[in-house]
Amino acid sequence: MTYHLDCPDRIPGHLVRRRLARWMDWLHRRLEIYTGRRAAERLLALDDRMLADIGIDRSDVLAALGAPPDVDPSMRLASYRRRRLAADRAARAVFASAKHANR
Repeated sequence: MTYHLDCPDRIPGHLVRRRLARWMDWLHRRLEIYTGRRAAERLLALDDRMLADIGIDRSDVLAALGAPPDVDPSMRLASYRRRRLAADRAARAVFASAKHANR
């Protein structure tokens, strides 16, 4: 069977490529989420001291795993860690300035 470019039952190549690219992006994103979820689940095997060493605690891991299935928990864990580090830095700065003011 020969197709002509103006044949209505044929999908143009650029549309096929676009759909394939979107499907590949979707598949890649799902693989990233799956990988991140497995990594977060492995963190639950660590004890609390080890989790504290990397800047998170068990409740952070559980909260990240409680995210909707289309959210990468490893991204949430990174966000929790950044917030905790910023709060720790701010607390140290307040403590240092209060200590310096008492001299």
